[in-house]
Amino acid sequence: MKRAFVFLVAGPTLVVAVWLLFLAASRGGGHGLPGIDAMILFVFTFLVSVIIAPIDGYLARVLQTPLRTPLIAIAGAAIAVGVLHVLAGMISPHWVLLPLWILPPFAIGGAICMGMCSLLSRNYGNTHRNTTEQL
Repeated sequence: MKRAFVFLVAGPTLVVAVWLLFLAASRGGGHGLPGIDAMILFVFTFLVSVIIAPIDGYLARVLQTPLRTPLIAIAGAAIAVGVLHVLAGMISPHWVLLPLWILPPFAIGGAICMGMCSLLSRNYGNTHRNTTEQL
């Protein structure tokens, strides 16, 4: 339950909060429509989180946090770019390839957001110890 909350609610909400703080700091207020930008960013981050959360849940059973977090960050970057390509293809079928300058912000944002969600969703109470560590 904690993993679902972190990935599907807290992650996209924190991304939108950072975006709105960035807009407030860079523009000195809300010119234009920052609410629509924030809504689109929330939906985009939510789509990436829906794909990554089950992967993180599976890897949480197999790998420790220091090994799992970089893998989830890499997968978050790749899936963010993939979702961007899919959405661009749905909006305009003639727009097959996106310009390369658009991809790095989405990849970096996906990596940071999904890596942080993976760290925040760690269950500290269910750590399994070997019998040699208990002695």
